[in-house]
Amino acid sequence: MSFWDAVLFGIPYGMGFTLFGLLIALLPRFSYFKLQGVVPTRFNRQRREVCLVPSDSDDPVFVLWEDIQAWVIQAQGATQYGVQRWSEPLPESERAQPSDTLKRLSRKVREKQQARPGRLPHEVFAEVYGFNLRAGM
Repeated sequence: MSFWDAVLFGIPYGMGFTLFGLLIALLPRFSYFKLQGVVPTRFNRQRREVCLVPSDSDDPVFVLWEDIQAWVIQAQGATQYGVQRWSEPLPESERAQPSDTLKRLSRKVREKQQARPGRLPHEVFAEVYGFNLRAGM
């Protein structure tokens, strides 16, 4: 193999390693430039205001803290009406029903508590649930 054959053979590998090296070298630089445009949100406690930059603008916006709280509350639906609706009890038909396994284990716990009432509750639960796990039920 002559010198020029070796050079021609090594060119694709050299180009591949060069591109890989450039990618590794420029990746931190790309991340830096990507984060360079993000302006952090600033809080001013004395004047009770917030300085933020909307994503579609480069100009900062100064907003009173109370307005920001109102925006967040309104955006999350935490109005007095939403909270009232959320805190209403569910009808029986929409409630989650306990499984047969849970009913069976609860019945065993009650039986063991009535058989020996002086035992600590966590001992009874550990005994019933431990037996259930060993039995593979």
